[in-house]
Amino acid sequence: MIQKNIIVDNEFTQDYTFEKTFHASSIISSYGKAGNKAWKTKNGQSIDDLIIIQDNIKQFRTFYKQFQMDNLDEEMNDVNNTIQNFNELFPLEHLPNITLAEYDTLESKKSLMYMIEHGTNNVFKGFLGNNWNKNFYQIKGDTYDCKQSIKDKYPGKSVEEIFRLYAKGMYRLVTEFDKDTYVKGDIEALPENTNTIRGKLLMLYRPGELLHISSMEALKKLF
Repeated sequence: MIQKNIIVDNEFTQDYTFEKTFHASSIISSYGKAGNKAWKTKNGQSIDDLIIIQDNIKQFRTFYKQFQMDNLDEEMNDVNNTIQNFNELFPLEHLPNITLAEYDTLESKKSLMYMIEHGTNNVFKGFLGNNWNKNFYQIKGDTYDCKQSIKDKYPGKSVEEIFRLYAKGMYRLVTEFDKDTYVKGDIEALPENTNTIRGKLLMLYRPGELLHISSMEALKKLF
């Protein structure tokens, strides 16, 4: 390498690929640490870590191929139509001013919560289960309530007043989307740990920006 000017005055002048870590360690290290756990990237990932990630990516691609569909174009058209219909029902610019009745109405198939939980399942399933997972919900008629933990953060404010902050939070989630922070912290009165609602809103208002995997643990195991 010295003869080829790859190393000049004990410094590499260009990138060089070693076939084995032992060969690299014998050149640049006096104690010859050669194991895949010893060599790490700047962010602390070892060669073993990188090998596992690459193996997981290969497994993911193999798994994905098992679910390739002959009617993919038809399925994507259905998804796009669902997204379009949702945006016609709930235009983004209207989201900060959405009413409690538009947000949740018992037995309605046109409320935002119904659309997130059931009406857009061909985009991604978003089962919420109990009322408090909706954060705000109809009790009866014009009577609405919200999760106690939300009310506790806004003493003295009515459910309607808190909902106005919540609606603003949903709007900011979409318009100020950051893939690295969108699940972290409260946004106005939209509380943390509302990943189903946050994820579905982003999938419907910003399609194509999130990879649809329902389990964070499954994602961590892959990558």
